Amino acid sequence: MLKVYDAVPVNCKRIINRKILTSQWQRGEISTFDYLMKLNTLAGRSYNDLTQYPVFPWVLCDFNSEEIDLNDRSVYRDLSKPMGAISDARAKAFQERYELWDDSNIPKFHYGSHYSSAAIVLYYLIRLEPFTSQNIQLQGGKFDIADRLFFSVEDTFNSATEEHNMADVKELIPEFYYFPDFLKNRDALNLGVRSNQRRVDDVELPRWCNDDVYEFIRINRKALESDIVSEMLPAWIDLIFGYKQRGSEAQKAVNVFYYLTYEGAVDIDKIEDPVERRATIAQISNFGQTPQQLFTKPHPKKAVRKNVLSILTDDPTKISHSEYRRVPHSVGHIAQGYRELMILKPNCVLIPPKKTKYLVWNEADGSVRVYRPYPSNAISKSHEILKCVWENLHINSRATVARITEDGEYLIMGDSNGLISVWNIHGLRKTSKGIAQPQLKKRLCGHDKAVTALSVCESFSIVVSGSDDGTTIVWDLNRLSYSLTIQEPDVSAPIVAVDVNHSSGEIVTCTENTMSLWTLNGDMIARVETGRSTLTAVKLLYENEWSDNYYIITGHQSGSMRVWRVIFHGREKDKPLGGSPSKRRFTSTVIRLITEHRGHSSRLTCFFLSKDKRKLYSGDERGCVLQWSKANPVLPSFGGSALQYSEVPPTPYVSIGPKPLTESPQSQGSEDGNT
Repeated sequence: MLKVYDAVPVNCKRIINRKILTSQWQRGEISTFDYLMKLNTLAGRSYNDLTQYPVFPWVLCDFNSEEIDLNDRSVYRDLSKPMGAISDARAKAFQERYELWDDSNIPKFHYGSHYSSAAIVLYYLIRLEPFTSQNIQLQGGKFDIADRLFFSVEDTFNSATEEHNMADVKELIPEFYYFPDFLKNRDALNLGVRSNQRRVDDVELPRWCNDDVYEFIRINRKALESDIVSEMLPAWIDLIFGYKQRGSEAQKAVNVFYYLTYEGAVDIDKIEDPVERRATIAQISNFGQTPQQLFTKPHPKKAVRKNVLSILTDDPTKISHSEYRRVPHSVGHIAQGYRELMILKPNCVLIPPKKTKYLVWNEADGSVRVYRPYPSNAISKSHEILKCVWENLHINSRATVARITEDGEYLIMGDSNGLISVWNIHGLRKTSKGIAQPQLKKRLCGHDKAVTALSVCESFSIVVSGSDDGTTIVWDLNRLSYSLTIQEPDVSAPIVAVDVNHSSGEIVTCTENTMSLWTLNGDMIARVETGRSTLTAVKLLYENEWSDNYYIITGHQSGSMRVWRVIFHGREKDKPLGGSPSKRRFTSTVIRLITEHRGHSSRLTCFFLSKDKRKLYSGDERGCVLQWSKANPVLPSFGGSALQYSEVPPTPYVSIGPKPLTESPQSQGSEDGNT
């Protein structure tokens, strides 16, 4: 039997437990966006099927004001009503259609069109491939007339809510809450001219975002995650995924759609007439499908709770430091090990996922070695156990920087020739000649000079590399291929540090005296000159994609640590300190110097933020590690209760990094046969 909902993954409901998922959202452990995405998955909807694309709600209804106050309930749409019943007059018109319907073969319905269909998805995504080509194909080889294209957010909302338009009840797609690029006509498509002589180009945005697509997405997402929406969202879930989706409750809620949009409404195999069968399939595929019903009772409420703060929230000038440890070597990296905080030399990197071993490059003989440190309760910590030696990973060059992916699969190394080598080190077994050599997956070519900085972001499957030639390159981690180059025109200063926002994808690049923030697609968000003190390290601090609390921490040659705030449009109107923002900014965002802390007496080399974001660690070239915190810290999350935490004992630590070797020992095997 051919079913409409065959797209649901096998055992999906076992993989995602609905009750646990709902409890996590109620407790604030996952965001509203993530919760809705998982509900869509459970209901058989995914990005892989335009006819069953994830559906999201309109949450705002004010798209015309100069400014918007997300604490004002009047700017939010009533989520307890479907789009067709937003106003009493519109609800009355659809109810009259329902009551007057008289066809023995077709059950009564309020709406002949749907809130989600392939045509609606293509309508929203017309400016992006492959949806551009699919739009053209849908319209017989050309774009639809300009007046029917996605032109304005305000016009689209008005069309879906106005009293006399009974053909439009569309909701939104997830991209409205995380992906600004679909609103820009980057490919300069000729979308035509409307009847009012206005050319269709970029989507017209509400005035409250000042034509800034990133600000529009951020505010829209912030509204979605607000306490007001959290309070109303269960009512919308009842309409789309819950007990008001069908039956008598759907009738009462003015929420009944054409019968073919519901799961199990027709058995395709029993339709003998091939013409009727094709017509039925076309109707189901092209005119919308209602998600699978997930709830048969009212969706539980989420308690509206106090916003939770992170280490730099409220007043970043009030953080204080204390000396955490001193080690007899320069601090290259600080990382959380299996049980302890690991303080590593500059040429060391911890090996995930177990984090019980670490890798050392640039040994005296040019080899790469894997060590296991003694446990923290050992009598002596002055020695480490050598597990294996890898030779000839770099020929006619030396390694300059290395990172390992969080799953422990790839070792990514940059060298003095500008090459980036990707090695597979996962699950290497012991052989008769010792541990097998890592397998070279690919050498990535793009830089003209030495690679100076690397950052791996697995949530976006990218590697970001900086070089002495002044370029920053984004590489595709899945395909191990080039994606794009980030470089300011007429700027060729060496890149000294890079970092990536694992939540929203922004990239920060630093030269000795400048700092720039970029989108994942290489558009500049903001730029600032950092002053005379040479910049040596950088770290992005953020709570989530929509928060106003977005900071950049920089370390400097003098040992100072500076705290910069990323100020989105409309948040503050004063001129940022520390230098004028670039005229080439892609958005109206600026970077402002908030405060400067002096705790180190030598060049600051690295930062590490604890998993709960309560503590920040910084290390310098003289082996001093400082711990930064604020009084009465609280754990950041997605709007859960402000849980207070008492002070905990100091984190155990291990200082790792073997003494330089004068000669190369023979390759040695691992006791457990694994690296």
